[in-house]
Amino acid sequence: LEIMRDSRIGAYGAMALGLSLLIRWSALSEFVDPTQALFALIAAHAASRGLLGAFMHLLPPARVDGLSADAGTVSQETAVAGAVLGAIPLLLLGLGGAIFALILLSLLFAAFRALCLNQIDGQTGDTIGALQQASEIAVLLVASVALS
Repeated sequence: LEIMRDSRIGAYGAMALGLSLLIRWSALSEFVDPTQALFALIAAHAASRGLLGAFMHLLPPARVDGLSADAGTVSQETAVAGAVLGAIPLLLLGLGGAIFALILLSLLFAAFRALCLNQIDGQTGDTIGALQQASEIAVLLVASVALS
């Protein structure tokens, strides 16, 4: 938690940022039709953000004085509504792509939730952002297969 307060990016942060950009570029370069790329970006953007309310609902803040704790709690109804609204655009990937993306996002969510509980006993703004980024990449990868 102390390291997460440090705003400097460091070598691992720079590598993660570079790898993130390369994976996104590779996934998007698979599309010949710009409409498919647009659909992939919409689905990835919406689905990755739809998970955040559920993550905040299911995990307590890791520290009482962090930005995530200041953001407050997310009700179950809001978390479910966000997840459903985030999942609807996945249909732009086709039914098979949407189902595969939902399964992959569920596995990613569960694994990351367990990791955060094990390592820092909750969530922070950094972990919420990391989940969003990983989820967006996962959907882009599914889209690169489902739409090409």
